[in-house]
Amino acid sequence: MNYLAINIRGADGLDKANWVNKRVRDHRVSFLCLQETQKSDLGETGVRRFWGNRPAGNVCVNALGRSGGLLSVWNPSELLVNNIIKHDSVIVVSGRHVASGITLNVANVYAFNDQSKKRDIWRVLLELRNNLNGAWIFIGDLNEVWDIDDRLYSRFDHKGASVFNDFINQAGLNEYPMGGCRFTFMPEDGSSLSKIDRALVCDVFMENWPYASWLDKEGLGGIVLKSVMANSSNTDCFTGKIQEQKISRETNREAKELENIAVVRPFCKEEKVKRANCRLQIKRYEKNKVADLIQKVANNRINSFEIDGVVRMDPTLIKKKIMPFFKKQFAEKCAKRLYISNAEFKKLSDSQSARLVTRFSAEEVKRAVWDCGGDKAPGPDGFTFRFIKRFWHILEPFFVNMLDQFFQYHSIPPGCNSSFISLI
Repeated sequence: MNYLAINIRGADGLDKANWVNKRVRDHRVSFLCLQETQKSDLGETGVRRFWGNRPAGNVCVNALGRSGGLLSVWNPSELLVNNIIKHDSVIVVSGRHVASGITLNVANVYAFNDQSKKRDIWRVLLELRNNLNGAWIFIGDLNEVWDIDDRLYSRFDHKGASVFNDFINQAGLNEYPMGGCRFTFMPEDGSSLSKIDRALVCDVFMENWPYASWLDKEGLGGIVLKSVMANSSNTDCFTGKIQEQKISRETNREAKELENIAVVRPFCKEEKVKRANCRLQIKRYEKNKVADLIQKVANNRINSFEIDGVVRMDPTLIKKKIMPFFKKQFAEKCAKRLYISNAEFKKLSDSQSARLVTRFSAEEVKRAVWDCGGDKAPGPDGFTFRFIKRFWHILEPFFVNMLDQFFQYHSIPPGCNSSFISLI
């Protein structure tokens, strides 16, 4: 889901509504949070001006005179809402996130610029956080900074920041990493800058959606699908490598048989042709192995290294400098290993043993992929597990087929499970 939170400082004016609506459409926003609508009732027509004609659920909090006012709008096909809580300064919309099945609580927050009222808001938000289960995102105009670096050319309120940080720590929240400018508010005269608009999330939210990602960019799924289909002849590369390996073994066996014949007698015409073909196939196989290794190593190569203040490019010198360091790092310090004697370990039952040699199911493959960290170091191809998870609906058949081939041939070609250590 994509979220958009804006303090619009008054919901009047068609230009402002059109500006918001364009961003809702351009960024495929699933949840819109508006603060300071300064309206008592926007009505269905007013909501449509900001959201457009797409299906929508919405809830608002009326302004107190010309101050405050909140509006939350969401896509009901992405969030199945089952609970709504309203307060003068916050709207909490709770429901099940359709794509993940996770219970999600979205708090649209506007904190009034008054320290006593802010303390009351933090108390209310903390109670809501502790009483409602599920993933949490607090988003909106919090009207407070937590560090002196979040203000420029304006007074920093140490006490207010301390109370704000206490709320964040007690609620177990993290700031959601976002791009864009360092500050989120600047008055019309440009006299000061501050970061008072934030998105704060709990650990559950962060684990499932670590950061705003290019993987959600519109049209990327089509590019991945197009690339997969364009290279469909190469998608069975795992099977191809196994078959190539099998042919190489058979070719080497034939070559040895021919060598044994050559010791006894000269080759006949057919045997000469056969030997020439064997040599050609072996040479092609070795060439492909080298090319595959070069391709995987290319992006992990160290081209230069600073040694004693001088940048060196000689691979031999670089190796001599690096090897002793890592040799020391991986040396075993303990000269005598511990061992266990007379241990009675549990044994697998016959049914458990049988399950170890059954064909991999699609559910089992997916579970193994999902157990891997999404943003760990990528493989030699440059793709992380987060990319694989994001486009699993496209890539799943190829992963399942690959493991089916492994089950059938009982072999993993050299290089398919390669990894590299790169100095950073």
